[in-house]
Amino acid sequence: MSIFFSCNETDDTGTPNGRYEYNPLEVGFFREYEISIEDSSFFTAHDTVYYLKEVVSEQEEITGGYEYVIQRFYKASLDAEYKDLPDTIWKSLITELYFVNVENNKRFVRLQFPPAVNLQWDGNAQNNNSQQFYTITSLDSPYSLHDSLYFDHTLNIMQMEKRTLIDTSLANEIYAEDIGLIERSVHTSLYDISESVLTFASSYTLSQKLIGSGYIDSL
Repeated sequence: MSIFFSCNETDDTGTPNGRYEYNPLEVGFFREYEISIEDSSFFTAHDTVYYLKEVVSEQEEITGGYEYVIQRFYKASLDAEYKDLPDTIWKSLITELYFVNVENNKRFVRLQFPPAVNLQWDGNAQNNNSQQFYTITSLDSPYSLHDSLYFDHTLNIMQMEKRTLIDTSLANEIYAEDIGLIERSVHTSLYDISESVLTFASSYTLSQKLIGSGYIDSL
């Protein structure tokens, strides 16, 4: 069953006013990602690549929307097989106003409906973390991944953008129409300063990119 809110009329093109197609969820739908992490400090450096498959396994109607169970499977290489049972389980909540991921029992407001350029909201509004404002920086823009996956309509959400002399913190997500999240990136870096001299201390970079999506035959 696809996401549908009966109180939303459609426009002349048949597109729901809420633009829920930017995060479609339906039982049996899956997305697969390649994830790379570069983690380094003054003394060490570690590079890691692994693969993640997210499968929508259940749907339940809740007050004002729907709740979905997301099974998450990991593997260390592209040629390996995923386990039969999920490694972790998340939940996603979709209402007429927002999309929330419940990640390790903590809620993050990942998207607000209907999306619009410069729309801003607190991604931590439903958890006890300090405020972190997300901003949509582009909407309905074409985008490509790996020089092989092309998307006619995407939206970009800047989740964090902090740059100072000694530290940088950047985070953003890109969603594609009829698929949902296709790319996520996080970067932090830190420098020590002593006697007006900057010295590298640490950095962390995460890149999560879609490599496939579709429907599985059975759960």
